[in-house]
Amino acid sequence: MTVDVTCMSTNNFAEEEKKVLEMWKEKGIFDLVQKKESPEGDFVFYEGPPTANAKPALHHVLARVFKDVIPRYKIMQGFHVDRKAGWDTHGLPVELQVEKKLGISGKPQIENIVPGDPVASIKKFNAECKDMVWGFLDEWSRLTERIGFWLDLDDPYVTYENEYIESLWWVFKQMWERGLVYQSHKVVPYCSRCGTALSSHEVAQGYQTVKDRSVFVKFKVVDEKDAYILSWTTTPWTLPGNVALAVGDGVDYVYVDTGDETLILAKNRLEILEGEYKVVKEVKGSKLVGLSYESLFDIPSLKSDTSYKVYAADFVTDVDGTGVVHTAVMYGIDDYEFGEGVGLPKFHTVDEEGNFVDEVSGLAGKYVKDPKTEQAIIDHLTANNLLFGEEMYEHEYPFCWRCKTPLLYYARDSWFIRVSDVKDRLVANNQTINWEPSHIKDGRFGEWLNNIHDWAISRERYWGTPLPIWMCECGEMKCVGSAKELGVSDIELHRPYVDEVELDCEKCDKKMKRVPEVMDVWFDSGAMPIAQWGFPHKEGSEDQLNNHYPADYIAEAIDQTRGWFYTLLSVATLLEKEAPYKNVICLGHILDGKGFKMSKSKGNVVEPWEVINTHGVDALRWHFFSMSAAGEPKRFDMKGVDQAKRRTLMILWNVLKFYELYKDGATGKMADSALDKWVLSRLAETTQTVQGHLDKYDLTRATRALHDFITEVSTWYVRRSRGRFKSGEEGVVDVLKHVLLETSKLIAPFTPFIAERVYGAVGGEKESVHLDDWPESGKVDEELLKAMQQTRDVVEIGMRLRAENSMKVRQPLAAIAIDGAKLEDAYIEILKEELNVKEVVFEKNDWPSHEDKGMTVGLNIELNDELRLEGVARELVRTINGMRKDAGLTITDRITLIVSESGKAVFNVHEEYILVSTKSDSVEFGDAGDVEVGGIAISIIK
Repeated sequence: MTVDVTCMSTNNFAEEEKKVLEMWKEKGIFDLVQKKESPEGDFVFYEGPPTANAKPALHHVLARVFKDVIPRYKIMQGFHVDRKAGWDTHGLPVELQVEKKLGISGKPQIENIVPGDPVASIKKFNAECKDMVWGFLDEWSRLTERIGFWLDLDDPYVTYENEYIESLWWVFKQMWERGLVYQSHKVVPYCSRCGTALSSHEVAQGYQTVKDRSVFVKFKVVDEKDAYILSWTTTPWTLPGNVALAVGDGVDYVYVDTGDETLILAKNRLEILEGEYKVVKEVKGSKLVGLSYESLFDIPSLKSDTSYKVYAADFVTDVDGTGVVHTAVMYGIDDYEFGEGVGLPKFHTVDEEGNFVDEVSGLAGKYVKDPKTEQAIIDHLTANNLLFGEEMYEHEYPFCWRCKTPLLYYARDSWFIRVSDVKDRLVANNQTINWEPSHIKDGRFGEWLNNIHDWAISRERYWGTPLPIWMCECGEMKCVGSAKELGVSDIELHRPYVDEVELDCEKCDKKMKRVPEVMDVWFDSGAMPIAQWGFPHKEGSEDQLNNHYPADYIAEAIDQTRGWFYTLLSVATLLEKEAPYKNVICLGHILDGKGFKMSKSKGNVVEPWEVINTHGVDALRWHFFSMSAAGEPKRFDMKGVDQAKRRTLMILWNVLKFYELYKDGATGKMADSALDKWVLSRLAETTQTVQGHLDKYDLTRATRALHDFITEVSTWYVRRSRGRFKSGEEGVVDVLKHVLLETSKLIAPFTPFIAERVYGAVGGEKESVHLDDWPESGKVDEELLKAMQQTRDVVEIGMRLRAENSMKVRQPLAAIAIDGAKLEDAYIEILKEELNVKEVVFEKNDWPSHEDKGMTVGLNIELNDELRLEGVARELVRTINGMRKDAGLTITDRITLIVSESGKAVFNVHEEYILVSTKSDSVEFGDAGDVEVGGIAISIIK
């Protein structure tokens, strides 16, 4: 591929990238890459499926470019990488959008879209959902192509398709047959807006820091005058459901006389009391057990022989509150288990929409999390002398991860998968995974696994994979694993169609009907390694699964430790398979430039197309890879993208443009000076370094190594070699050509567009850099690199000494002295040129010096007349060339110099140097007044 670099602009990378996209499309480069020979075998990549029901945002670009790098790298190494796209199409996110579109809210309205016909309503609702999931497909496809994320979008897996659902049913049935599925009445996180329970991993994604009203409540002890047990709660709405108080058996409690009443609380919590009081009695919690108290609210259904008494419980402590726990059986996990143990009544004071039921007098129909409702509860307590105090309490509270409604812990029937039964295997499987960053393994993810709960798998919703459980009223249940087991082949496997399929009960003569729930949408994506191939029902799916399990690589944001990363591992472990992925990059979230979360309400959201159209994709990709370690939060602003472009990509581009000036001087044989050997050795070293970091999935260190190399090629090799290029020295062009060619391959996985342009410009042999092989590292000459680094260190120290002593680099100096290092002649010559000194000596002296990097460097700053005149000559050359530029002269334009008489001394010694360096034909002495340098006036004539 040939490229006309002269037509390319470093200021408009975005337009140049579009030309590359057109070339890829015209030549079918992606298809050719996928057909490329793969002597190393398969490298397996899983695409975590997004949902195309909303526009892709900047964080999607972040994930997708990280996904793209490793497959590109592996293909260049000789692997075959299938890049199967996937679309997550079920679940609450889609349902909520459809509700909004239809102008409805909640399940009752969904089931009345067609008035009086729930079945027809669900059919219409799910049809709308099916359309909604593709609302932004074109936008997703366009952005995916534009950012260079190569993905097979023509043959994706789609989670709502029948063959995918049948695979999910098969997976679920395996768990059923292993006894891992059960139904139970438990307290679960529940969204009253969506009308369904949520799983623990969904809950983990919705926590917010909030300030809630907490209250200290007085429970009147029966048969004891003015005696009250003090308890504290952060959920006042649960107080109407109170049926018991719990104390710690061995905790110390006190009776406190406040003058008007007696309060009972833990001894260690006396600090909550204010004013005068007297401790009149001290007892263990066991002595309080059996006390009866009056109910806060008159709820007939909660009254029983076991209600409104004090019990001992092992979950009670005296660390906070009052050391007495108010127990509402239906609204707390500990409460429910405790209530079952002592036989407390189970009655919901709150309905499924989050409103108090009719039996709660004065509060019936009110939403429990409404501040007005909380105030009504507090007013009731106050009016009955049952409120001791209240305060605002800041804590983490769970909200629905999609609709943002505060969750309620609510007792109800749900289906569960016994993940807790395989906890040890989950932990063991996690230990086989290479996490980047590594601390995620035993930190965020490992701690999550150590505290795992059974998976609440059922959702009382509509648009999702139907639970494949059929139940008879006699109690018999059957789990099916395919449409064939249902005896159907031509229906859509969604509600309400599958709801209408009945099975014969094998235990009695009645019909079995499907349970109404659908599955947690995270089960869909968690089972994708299996379901993406339609296993086991689709022909050829067994081979596909065997060839694509486990994944060698996946990547997503850090919140997927509670989502896809977790459900992938859970499904695999429940099926007794090895970990489903070997290597994972866990990405930090994108923040704005000030470190705040991006949100539309704050007005700090950056649209990806704005960045791409301004700076190009390569700049954005490079910025993401190099700005911070993958797992760290990423403070993003446009300035950072611009800097990434200027500090790396434009430097590479300028080196390419420099090469283009001299490319016709290539001879086919590379020069072998110390500088040439150095840059080739640095290339070999960089190749090894980049490959080593990529093999460890450390993209940040890989890109930084490339940045350092590209910078050194420009600021050291090219700058030091300019004279060699201008003089036509044999082989120097060939060295730079080779360096650019190999650099284009090294940078190709990260910035595929500029890599393509550089590769073509230096005559890469393949139709695309992405069809070429990953470069061989070559030999690294450690001694040479060490010597050149020492040389550069001396230059750095020498430049520091010049600056400190106000000596411009153009002013020649007599000598520099080095103590503590020895350099060969080739490096001595580099030092002379770089530091503009006449001599390098290896000895101690009393010149101005610095001790650094294991050596002492001194600089002779004394000037004689000869050195001064040479310094003036150099200043004149710089000034005259500046005048040429200001006059708009080209490299072919010749000039005559007019110099004042005061310049004769310098021209007597350095005339030839000045004329050659300024492309001047002659010098005349006389009146000149355009510019003055050191008392010498100069004019130029074309």
